[in-house]
Amino acid sequence: PQRFEFWGWRKNGEEFPKEIILNKGMYFGREVVFAMALDITESKRSENVVKASEANLIAIIENTLESISSIDRNYDIQYVNEVFVSAFKQTFGVHLAKGINLIESLPPDIRKLWKERYDRAFRNEHFVFEDRIDLGDNSVFIEVSMNPIVVDGEVVGASFYGRDVTEKRLAQIQLQYQADLRKLLVELS
Repeated sequence: PQRFEFWGWRKNGEEFPKEIILNKGMYFGREVVFAMALDITESKRSENVVKASEANLIAIIENTLESISSIDRNYDIQYVNEVFVSAFKQTFGVHLAKGINLIESLPPDIRKLWKERYDRAFRNEHFVFEDRIDLGDNSVFIEVSMNPIVVDGEVVGASFYGRDVTEKRLAQIQLQYQADLRKLLVELS
């Protein structure tokens, strides 16, 4: 059997997409080719709507300053935006892309922790946490929101939204330090 798309013309001269399906067969003892033509105008319109919607969503995701990604139940990346790719490369020295196993891309000392987090999302949990990543002389604080991806009532993967909250966290630490210092000065006087 062979399938291909072609163009047809309606009686009014309007061009439309059609799918041609060819199959070999026997007809009254002779080998013949059966051909079937299907009008696929509506499916092409639907396909174009989905493509436009997907392109719009990707443009929005890529326009953010936050890290966004999703994985399937095998921990293989289904989507990762450039912000996350860049941050992961800078932090761990690994370039991420669709199809790469995220667990295997992590440093061995944090794989178990992150696998447990991904598994929570696979159990249909939505949760938010803050993590500190040590980068030698300094640290980065990230806030991560994890969500299950549910299709027809079944968790098929998980999505992640992460943002750098280092400035906010350092400001909180500074404020706490100042409050502790004032308290100590009051106690000493």
